[in-house]
Amino acid sequence: MRRVRIVLLAVAVVGTALAAWWVTRPTESSRPRVDVRAGYDAAATHLAGESQDTRRSRSDGTAPDAAQAAAGDASTGSVEAARQSDRPGSGSRPLPPVSGTPDTPRAGDLPPPPGSGPVPATPQADGASASDAAATVPAAPPGLPTPARVPTPRERAEQARYAGGSNLPKAEAIPKVVAAEVELPPLDMARLAEPEIWAEYWAREGYAAPAMIKTPVRGKLMARLAQKGVEGARLRLFTFFPANGQLGGPVLPVMMEAVSDAGGFFTANLPVPEKWPTGYAKLALSVEAEGLRLVDALIVPDLRPGEHNEIGVFWAPEEPYEVDVKVTAARTGLAVAVTGRLDPRRWENKRAAQVFGWFSRVPVGGAGAKLQGTWDILADPPFVTLLEHGAPVMTQRLVHIAQPSDGAMEADHPDGLSKVGKPFQPVVFANDGYIALTGRVVAPDDMPVAGATVTLKGDGDPRVAFSDASGFFLFGGLRDRVISLRAEHADFVAADSDPMPSATSDFVLKFEYHRPRVNLTVTRADTSQPVTALWFSVNQLGGPPVHLRAASAAGVYAFEWDKPVLVLHILAPGLLPRAVTFGQTEQALSLEPGLPLSRRPRDYDAASWPEGWQTVGETPCLWSLDDDHWVEYRFNFGQTEAPFVLELGVKNHTYAALPLDNEYLFEVEVYLDGRHRATLSIPSDAQVPKHVLLALGTLSGEHTIRLKWINDRWIPGQLDANISYESIELFQAAP
Repeated sequence: MRRVRIVLLAVAVVGTALAAWWVTRPTESSRPRVDVRAGYDAAATHLAGESQDTRRSRSDGTAPDAAQAAAGDASTGSVEAARQSDRPGSGSRPLPPVSGTPDTPRAGDLPPPPGSGPVPATPQADGASASDAAATVPAAPPGLPTPARVPTPRERAEQARYAGGSNLPKAEAIPKVVAAEVELPPLDMARLAEPEIWAEYWAREGYAAPAMIKTPVRGKLMARLAQKGVEGARLRLFTFFPANGQLGGPVLPVMMEAVSDAGGFFTANLPVPEKWPTGYAKLALSVEAEGLRLVDALIVPDLRPGEHNEIGVFWAPEEPYEVDVKVTAARTGLAVAVTGRLDPRRWENKRAAQVFGWFSRVPVGGAGAKLQGTWDILADPPFVTLLEHGAPVMTQRLVHIAQPSDGAMEADHPDGLSKVGKPFQPVVFANDGYIALTGRVVAPDDMPVAGATVTLKGDGDPRVAFSDASGFFLFGGLRDRVISLRAEHADFVAADSDPMPSATSDFVLKFEYHRPRVNLTVTRADTSQPVTALWFSVNQLGGPPVHLRAASAAGVYAFEWDKPVLVLHILAPGLLPRAVTFGQTEQALSLEPGLPLSRRPRDYDAASWPEGWQTVGETPCLWSLDDDHWVEYRFNFGQTEAPFVLELGVKNHTYAALPLDNEYLFEVEVYLDGRHRATLSIPSDAQVPKHVLLALGTLSGEHTIRLKWINDRWIPGQLDANISYESIELFQAAP
């Protein structure tokens, strides 16, 4: 009996507890069902939602009842705790991202009453009443997990923005977080040829870094009028890389800066390409100096990659000029820039807009512009480019005034100089008459050629386009009549269309010849030793014969020509000539021995002034400080008549660190048996001998060769030209 009373008492206690729970259980209307999206905006305003009753009371002008207010007060603590958890350093973690499925009810949740549903929350400021924390917010998007805590006002505001509706916060009320731009430290452009600087430079420019060889150079800048070095001049040294490895395609200019010292000397470590772009400058210089406006882009024709190069003296042009520039149908954003002797039309499009920033620009308005600079009037005229918002539109080369009238060569100078020359015709950039021209480039077998450079010439300035994989090319917005087209490619001889037919679509440019190209391994037939120096004698179609010298310690040579070649001969001292065919790309040649007619220059037979000639130790050279005296040699050409050529090697024997005028050429008269045969013009170099070839005709028996230097040049302490004969070779030529 006692056990029964204990059981009944336990049942009564449990029943009382269940009854109490039933009375005090949370209902759907009071339990906050929340829907939070992860990744909310960190800059969003803290907002809160409203309950249905609160909104209803505000719409009809009544206040919420006391019970509702009390319920709101009871929830204040949980809301504040949620806000604290959302603060930095509180240890809270962002909620998982939404997956797009309804959240799963928790254990103990009851289904909502029929007809009830989520009501969008009305956003409130961060100071919303505590009753807003119990508001019913929109149902969760599909897949959203159940939150583990009461949402913060910021989270509810984010949900409201996703839910939509007219009560969403205005965009301007939400502050935007702007990422600060990262300013990269400037690169040391004096070390551009260092691999790490080189790679970072091109990465900043948005390109893959092309292969580069560091090449040191030294030169001198001189003022022609003062006959002395220009101190403190700022020099821009340009080298040019083939874009995408296409030697005949667009080029990527690279610029380094140097400053001349008190004597006008400048040095730099230049980045140069492993292979030069065909038909374009290797190195160019532009100069800015006090009192001189120089954008000359002096061209350096030769540069030896990886070696120290003494590039000589460059004469700074000091004669100012002015030219009038006009643009028809002018509009905003137009300017003109001078690039000197550099033709910018082959610069890669994206790169061109960057490179023009290195040259000064003059805005062009409705009245045109006056372009001023400094130029050597005897040199080729400079290139002028019209720019629109910094991008090139068209390029023209200035034209000399043939016979200027009185006053046409001078104008008032706004910078204080009394007179400025006007040696060039006014430039007019036309903007009317737009047409388009399309076409294809094909090979000799009519297959399409990709990557061909197509140059259009017309009444205005030339333009350049490139063929795509199907050989297609396009010139859009042509402003002038088209006269001719020219297609160029590394694998073919250039194709021309001249004159241009009237058709402006589906025009075909066909390459008729593959580019003559052959790799040779040349040895002596008697010793099997490599031939370390030889000449290519080129008999080309549509042009005069050309002789090119090449040297290779291993006897390996690569020949390539841009015109059809009828006959190619290999000539070498002491060896008989040999013809080359182009049937195979790789060939081995063996040259038979001929007459040994080499002579050390110091071993002359006669001289007009022996005291004027000097030697250096045991070297074979013979040099002189003075011109207008000759040295003579006697040769025996054998009993059988044969054609012979003279190869003369010359170098400048300058004192100390004095450079040689970069524009200077040795002038040497050649006499055969006392009769003037020719006058040779030989480039000057203080380090590497320069060679020329002269055909002497058919000879046999004994003959004399006399050499006479005729154009000495000397500026005390600045320049000194002293001829040094380095080698004299006579060998048999092709018949």
